Amino acid sequence: MRLPLVVFALLFTSCSAPEQALLQDKLPQLILQDPLPAVDSFVEKHLRIDLRLLIDKEGNVAYVEFVSPAVNAVWDSLARQTMYRWKFSPALAKGKPTRVWMRFPVLVRFTEPRIMELAEIVCESASSADSLYSLLHSGEDFSRLAKGHSRSVSASDGGRLGKVNIRRYPDDVQTMLSSLRDGSFTSPIHLGNHFIIFKRFPPVL
Repeated sequence: MRLPLVVFALLFTSCSAPEQALLQDKLPQLILQDPLPAVDSFVEKHLRIDLRLLIDKEGNVAYVEFVSPAVNAVWDSLARQTMYRWKFSPALAKGKPTRVWMRFPVLVRFTEPRIMELAEIVCESASSADSLYSLLHSGEDFSRLAKGHSRSVSASDGGRLGKVNIRRYPDDVQTMLSSLRDGSFTSPIHLGNHFIIFKRFPPVL
């Protein structure tokens, strides 16, 4: 049975806000997104949206502006609410996180969900993630390491995230997750300010 189509955005990034005075060392990158509302009438077409976003120092979306209407007032409003839940890596200016206005031309794509049972260990540094990755390879229990070392709220559950639509992640992360066998784990993945090790579990029936 085919799963319902979900809508994701491909962002082509350019910084064009005149109020951003400091030259950025690094511009924000989208690292986690919730799907946009369904648009039945556009399933066979490309949908482009021109966005202007304010990304704060933590990589959260502080403000969303549609430069021009996208679909209709109802869809545009629902899409804006979804975009406030998107997560970016923060912009860096002189090596320090800073808020920034960004102009994003967006190409919307329609795709089926890809659901996987996942757990995570979230680390604040590459060295910490590498150490835990070595321990996992030596046979240490993933859940125990997650409870003791992960910096995510999922740590109390042994890193378990449950069913996750991996389309939420950037394409390179999706590729790594898609290659996992049940019970296997990724090497540390750099996402935003963190380094994450994911583990795949068999689907829960």
